Amino acid sequence: MKIKLFLMMMFAALLSPGAMAEESVPAAPTTSVDDVKKEQYELRKKVNTLCSQVHKLQSKKPTPTTSITVENTPVDHIDIPSAFYFGATPILSAPYIGEQTYFNGAHLIVNLPSVNEDLRLLQFQQRLYNTYLNNKIPYPKNPFVQFSGKVEAQALASTPYSGNRTSDINLTGAELDMAAVLNRFAVSFLGFSYDSSAPSANNPPITRVTNSRVVLTKGFLSIGNLNKAPAYGTIGQFYVPFGLYASNMLSAPLTASVGEMLERAVLIGYSPGPQGPYGSVFTFKGDSGSGGTLGHINQVGVNAGLAKDFGKVKTDVGVGYIANIADSLGMQDNGQTSGFTGFGGSSATENLAHRVPAVDIRGNIAIDKYNLRAEYVDSIRSFASTDMSFNGRSARPGALNIEGSYSFMTYSHPSAVAVGYGNSSEALALLIPKQTYRAVYSMAAWQSTIATIEFRHDINYEASDYASGGGGLAVNTGSDLGHTSQTVTAQLGVYF
Repeated sequence: MKIKLFLMMMFAALLSPGAMAEESVPAAPTTSVDDVKKEQYELRKKVNTLCSQVHKLQSKKPTPTTSITVENTPVDHIDIPSAFYFGATPILSAPYIGEQTYFNGAHLIVNLPSVNEDLRLLQFQQRLYNTYLNNKIPYPKNPFVQFSGKVEAQALASTPYSGNRTSDINLTGAELDMAAVLNRFAVSFLGFSYDSSAPSANNPPITRVTNSRVVLTKGFLSIGNLNKAPAYGTIGQFYVPFGLYASNMLSAPLTASVGEMLERAVLIGYSPGPQGPYGSVFTFKGDSGSGGTLGHINQVGVNAGLAKDFGKVKTDVGVGYIANIADSLGMQDNGQTSGFTGFGGSSATENLAHRVPAVDIRGNIAIDKYNLRAEYVDSIRSFASTDMSFNGRSARPGALNIEGSYSFMTYSHPSAVAVGYGNSSEALALLIPKQTYRAVYSMAAWQSTIATIEFRHDINYEASDYASGGGGLAVNTGSDLGHTSQTVTAQLGVYF
C-alpha cells in the first residue's frame, strides 16, 4: 500500500504545472507540447503497470516455510534417525533405531538380538550426532531417551514325548526397554521383562497368575564415541558376546540352551564401522568354577568377526571363546525340579572338578529377500564325569543350528517364512532334544502387530541313553527317551 501511494504521488507531481515548470527551467525550449504529452502518456502506462504488480504482491498469501529454528539457528527439514524432538529432555515412544519401518518388527529395539546391544546403541549415537553435524545443528545438552516394548500372547497344542496331548493359552512375553543417549560419549540401557516361568517346586504358586514376576534382565552403561575412536567399553548386566543365537523362530535354538550367558561383566570392544572387522574381550565373576577360582573374577571371553557387503550380498562371520561353558543359562538351570537341576542348583554343584572352555562359530549371508544363518557351539574339553556325564562317560556337550528364511508380501502385508534344523551332542543332561525341526510363517497383520505360527518337531535321545550331573545326580528323563514331540504355536504380538 505504501509503495502504491508513493507511485501515485510521484505521478501527480510529474503532471502538475509547477513540476513541469521546474523541469523546463534548465532545459532548452526545444521540446514541443505534443512530445510532452506523449512522454506523460508513456509514464502513466508504466505507473499503472507498477501499481498492478504491487497489488498482486499484496494479495498473494505468504508461502509457509518448512524451516525450524534450533538455538536461533534456522534449519531446513532434516531426516533424524528414529523419532526426534528439538527442545527439552526428550522422552519418546521410539521403537525403531535408525529405521522408520512401517511393519517389519525385526528392527524394533525389543526384537534386536540380545548380544552386542551396546555396540548397536553406540552406532545409533554416532548416526544421531552425525545428523546434527551435517545439518549444522548444535548438539543438544539434554539426553535422548527412547522407550520400546512388546506384549506377546500364545496359544499352543502339543503332543509330548510321552503322556496325553496338552494345550495352553499364555502370556509369554511382556517387556519394556529404555535406551538413552546421554551425550556424545555415553549411552545406557535398561530392560524390564515379565517372567512367565513357573516358580520353584519349593515355592509353588497358589494360582497360575502368581508366576508373573517383573525382573530387570539387562542394565548397562557404555562409554565410547565411534567418530573419535573405534574402541568402546561397557559395564553392567548384559548378554556377553559369546555367540549370537539369532533366530527367526518363536522357540529358542538349541545353541542358546548350550551357550547363551547373561552376566554382570565388563567389556572392551572394537568396531571401526558397520563393515569390516570387529571384536571384543570381556570378563566377569562366574557362578561356577573350580578350586580357588570360585568367588573371584574367573571368566574371560573373546569375540571376533568380519562383516562385509558384496553388492546385494551381505555377509557376517564370527568366532567366540569362553573359559567356562558351565555358566551358560541352560547349564545353570535345565528346567528339571529334582535330581540334577543344573549347576545352579546349589553351591556344591557350582564347584567343578575343572572348568570347561568352549568355542562358537557362526555365519550369516543375506541376498535380497533370502537369508541363511548357521551357528555351532562346542566344548573344547569334556566335563569331569562327576560334573556331567553321558552314557557313563565324561560329557562334551555341543549344539548346531541352521536356519533359512524368505521375505515376501501376502497381499499388502509383509511376511516371511523360515525353516530350521538343530542338533545337539552329549547334551542329555541339559534336557534338550537330540534333533529338532522347525518351520514358521509370520505376517504383519497391522502396523506394529505381527502374527506368527510355528511348527516344531523334536526327536529325543535314544532310549538307551542316560546322563547325570552335579556329583552324579541323575537326570530324570522318565519315559521320554526314544520318542518324538510335536508342537504347534500361534502367537500374536504387538510392538511399540
